Amino acid sequence: MDRTHRPAAPQRRRPQRRSLGGATGQLELFAAGVPDAPAPTEPPAAPLTPVASVGRADLRAGPLPVATAHPALVDPQDAQAVALWIAARCLADGGEAAGRPNHTRRSYSREALRFLLWLRQARGRGLAEASLPDAIAYRDFVSDPQPRAQWCAPRGAEIGTPEWRPFQGPLSPRSRRQSLTVLKSLYRFLQDHGRVGHNPFSGLAMPRGSQPRLDAGRSLTQAQWQAVCTVMNTHACVGPRRRQLAWAVRLLYATGLRASEICAARCADLSWVALDPACAPGAPGTPQDASAPAAGEGSWVLSVVGKGCRLRDVPVPSALVRELDELVALSGDGERARDAPQRPLLLRWQRAGDGSWRAHTHAHGALGCQALYRQLKRFLAEVADTLARRGAAADAAALRRASTHWLRHTHGTHALAAGVPLDVVRVALGHASLAMTTVYTTPELARRIDASRWLRSAW
Repeated sequence: MDRTHRPAAPQRRRPQRRSLGGATGQLELFAAGVPDAPAPTEPPAAPLTPVASVGRADLRAGPLPVATAHPALVDPQDAQAVALWIAARCLADGGEAAGRPNHTRRSYSREALRFLLWLRQARGRGLAEASLPDAIAYRDFVSDPQPRAQWCAPRGAEIGTPEWRPFQGPLSPRSRRQSLTVLKSLYRFLQDHGRVGHNPFSGLAMPRGSQPRLDAGRSLTQAQWQAVCTVMNTHACVGPRRRQLAWAVRLLYATGLRASEICAARCADLSWVALDPACAPGAPGTPQDASAPAAGEGSWVLSVVGKGCRLRDVPVPSALVRELDELVALSGDGERARDAPQRPLLLRWQRAGDGSWRAHTHAHGALGCQALYRQLKRFLAEVADTLARRGAAADAAALRRASTHWLRHTHGTHALAAGVPLDVVRVALGHASLAMTTVYTTPELARRIDASRWLRSAW
């Protein structure tokens, strides 16, 4: 028998483990201990070397700047392909230049960057080499990113800091479905334009979740909201930053705005709208309401761009507009909001070395959503401490869990409980359908349950 000598098969190379972060301390993403991934069919085209640091501006902008500065982290050609896809799918309408976030662009960038990081770091592949097993593995991975310390961080970690990670934790079935849908769209685009030969996400079963439903329990009761107001009124709001936060809390409650909407708004978005005397409440032939403004009066409205790039006008109480005028005067932008049309409603205030407060009034001086979130959490913790000292442990625990979005839920719940029509609340909240707004009808459900108790006598 001919025993021809055959050379030993070359050993497959494993993807190298990497650590992001360094002397600058801007980002440490993957530490040692990332589990070994299945060996790819072909070795990586280029060795994956450690990355010194990643700037937060690069990460905010998406995969392309990251790949340009750090080709070992994300393949530059893959990042360029993703950037082309995002440019084709997201219209450059100037909204971002005006300070309004492009939610679609941000979502696409986030999901693409997550996948590129995982694909390169855990599988040692590029977009063109990804296969169906990779798509299946990623679908399983996002349901529980492990090791948790290398991939996940609590909400609120600033991009570019050592605490930042691509994920906050396991994605819900709805979020997993959205992520895989985005990636499937990416590959369909690349396949149509000859960038890849196949779509690994084609035919992949999508996670199924229940119909998305808002948690109306994430809202403040009347007693809890009164406790918030009491602390705001009795505790002196020392400094413009504290005064601005108190104003933002009242505005979020009065309007039901999202945190992203109020942070993106400018003084130019605020305008006075005069009511038509023939259609105003109190005019002949219109419904009578003692609490409504008289015929010929008007109201301040704030024009915001919400989800789906839908523009809506939200009424703002005149008292809050007068308080905004005072904040504008404190920042040195004029005497009224109309004097500073490009001024953000919420500014970033910093204490100078001499103890005085200075505001960032330039184009990029708007307070960010995360900063507003952290300031509000600290304030609500103060309210919770006050309630805890009074023995209201349950209310204190609820306020410790509360966030900016709780005020939006509180607006919807309290408005419906006060008798505001459902369609009016829907428009104010920017919901696409009444089905989303009916989740706030918990008080109405409680009244119906109480009214039906007479049936118990028939048992």
